[in-house]
Amino acid sequence: MTTSHDNKGDIGGGDGNDYNRPRRPNADTLSYLRSLPLHEPTAHAEVSTFLNHHNNNNNNETSPSSSDPPSSPSSSEPAEPPQILTASLAAINEIHHEIASLAGDEYGSQIVESLARIAGPYSTRAARILVDGIVGYMVHLSTHRYGSHVVQTILQSAITVMNNTSSSTSSTSSTTAEDTSVMRLMELEDDDDNDDDELPQLQELIITLITEITPYAKELAEHICGSHVIRTLICVLGGLREVVPSHLIKGGGNTGVPTMMMVAGGSRRGKVKKKKKKKRKGSNPMDIAGGGGATNTASYTMLKPIGSDTHARIDSSAVEFQKGLASMVHTLSGFHCCSRKFQTKVVPPGELQRLACHPSAGPLLILLLRVLTLQSKTSSSTSSKKRSSPSGGEQQVDTESSMADFRLGIAEPSPQFQPNSDAERLAKRILCWDDDDMTKNGTQPYAGDVIYGLSGEMRGSRLLECILHSSHDAFFHSIACAGGLLLRQTNKQDDENEIEDAINDY
Repeated sequence: MTTSHDNKGDIGGGDGNDYNRPRRPNADTLSYLRSLPLHEPTAHAEVSTFLNHHNNNNNNETSPSSSDPPSSPSSSEPAEPPQILTASLAAINEIHHEIASLAGDEYGSQIVESLARIAGPYSTRAARILVDGIVGYMVHLSTHRYGSHVVQTILQSAITVMNNTSSSTSSTSSTTAEDTSVMRLMELEDDDDNDDDELPQLQELIITLITEITPYAKELAEHICGSHVIRTLICVLGGLREVVPSHLIKGGGNTGVPTMMMVAGGSRRGKVKKKKKKKRKGSNPMDIAGGGGATNTASYTMLKPIGSDTHARIDSSAVEFQKGLASMVHTLSGFHCCSRKFQTKVVPPGELQRLACHPSAGPLLILLLRVLTLQSKTSSSTSSKKRSSPSGGEQQVDTESSMADFRLGIAEPSPQFQPNSDAERLAKRILCWDDDDMTKNGTQPYAGDVIYGLSGEMRGSRLLECILHSSHDAFFHSIACAGGLLLRQTNKQDDENEIEDAINDY
């Protein structure tokens, strides 16, 4: 692949010399990939069948019953390995040095995403190959309409591993993940402890990606494609992943396509009708709100810890990840995260408030605030429908009740951050909050105007709503007072004069 001499420059430069840019994909490679039978539901079904057969054989060997008839010879034979998974692993090894080139192609990007979703959750080596293929090209791929989707899919598929035990097996007969690993049963090498392998470890590769993209975080935050990549990296650094609630997914939670109800709000009833004047081929209901579908879901998606229902491959509590998150927060907002000293110096409104009202950067700041809130290790949500998991994520219990409440406009209580936490620092930074003047004079020099300005913006109002939902009671009351959101206390004489004038006019 061709690389440039200088890896720094402005985002969106058209000369291609500002940052590394891969060459065009090979036509023979595209033909080979398009010939593969990559059907994701079938691939996962084959893996499930393969594991069920293995677990059933183990159960018959460990607990034979004299009353049961002897098993047929066909049941004791080894199951056929998953064909699609095997083909995907072979394809990933073949395209190791062409992943970045394929990510920029319309058809190649879709195939790479399918390969990542099929093989990534089962093979750690395949995940390492996929992540290693985009190292050095993060800035270019983050601003690419196809490459940005590939980067998000690779990161989401690489950080987690599917539960290898089948759901149909009972808890008494289920074995550990190592014993039922698909790669071990297929007798394929998938060992992370192989020192002879020149491929870096997964955690090292992710840290390399973060180091590469952090200097451009503020520019990418305003990019319609780059903001999604930054959001994915922030979730990885926080040990979380974005999940769309099942009652907001079209098709009962299987397709992963958010419905129009998420965009228009919970109060909309009935079927959404298409506009007659504007006809678009293949239009997505999420595009109506502008800025892309996923950009407007930062307030509705749930944040689950990586290890909640899957096994995590990375340790988000590592020092390198904490430093990466602190560096990302400092680049975006300007304050030092994870520091013991609480900053009280007020900053006049400027760049951060402009980002808060941006269609791409605004949802990014919402997600950043939610991640920092969950990292504050407290949640005052006492709802029976949403409970805080031990890892600090949000879990949904009753889907039908949640759907009914969402349609009625009843919002579920959000986790609240602790006082003097990083989430509160970010909220005060966005609102230009001055603790010194609040303590001495009880006034705010900038916060009132900032609150008023955010309330009148489409994206800024959502960020302000997220701040109010996440604030503890004392800070919530302070925001309401500073922004003039409480009822004004009028003088009794003024009320009498107004009533008298109204009677005279009548």
